[in-house]
Amino acid sequence: MASEASPKSPAVIDNWSLTIIASTLDSSGYEYFPLSPPERRDRALLFAQLLDVLVLHETILCDENKRLFWSRSPSLASIDAITVSWKIAASPGSSEEIIFKSPRSIVAERATEYLRCARALGAPYWPAPERAKFLGDTTFALDGRFVALLKQRSHEHLDGLATEVYNAIGLAKPSLSFPGFGSAVASACQSPAEALSAAIELRQTKPAAAFRDWIAAVEHAMSDGDLPRLKRAAQDINDIFDELSRHIGVKPHARIEAKLTLGISPNVSLPLELPSHWAWLLRKNTPHLTFLRSYLANAAASAHALAHVEDLLYQRL
Repeated sequence: MASEASPKSPAVIDNWSLTIIASTLDSSGYEYFPLSPPERRDRALLFAQLLDVLVLHETILCDENKRLFWSRSPSLASIDAITVSWKIAASPGSSEEIIFKSPRSIVAERATEYLRCARALGAPYWPAPERAKFLGDTTFALDGRFVALLKQRSHEHLDGLATEVYNAIGLAKPSLSFPGFGSAVASACQSPAEALSAAIELRQTKPAAAFRDWIAAVEHAMSDGDLPRLKRAAQDINDIFDELSRHIGVKPHARIEAKLTLGISPNVSLPLELPSHWAWLLRKNTPHLTFLRSYLANAAASAHALAHVEDLLYQRL
């Protein structure tokens, strides 16, 4: 890596991803080179992913060999201060013969190299869509990190609330796409540049910084097997879920049998019992829970988030 000191809360992101985002934001000639709906959706997903990474991580790690392709983009100049260059090491057996390989094998090889290096750096890897699909086929899921588990639980809860709301008004629930922890800012923005600025502004707030620290602390607890800390985190999460349900007007479900399975080895399932009322009142307004509460409220109000991000990119608002 370019820096001697280990970066705080880093994330590895594909230069391929950043190059595609840069070309999407910098270009205005899409009417001459139309993209297919899946291509548009993939680019919207990449941009939403970048917004998430900006809020969830202190540092973005970029392969210095490919950085040139996107680092001159005026649209991404605002993220330059939080990127750190590192050199991806070639995996054993790889060589210049890659140019003779099929596109599918190139995707697989580069995805594997990025993932291996990210693990060596102790950082999560946020892959480009094609690489994510390959890694998904090989059971990859952000290394089972707590932030990925929390996002999945949040989306499951939001989707369950949506089902109840649509059922209550007699309508079939459409396919929804809830925003990530950073891309929730896009719902209030009118352009990609405004969304980038909003994500950077959010990352600098005290609640967002506290949320990142909390995520890191819970991940340490997962690796250490710190059950009291894990159970307290699980209880706080579910109390906030219940708050959101009451806010929307849906009665919270009983949690007698509810459990949160955490990805420590072996997996630990923790019963989610109600904490004491006074203990919850003391914790509920801590900065990291304030961030989570605000995120869930925004996500509930923007359940077509990916479609909105796509509209931002292609100026259909």
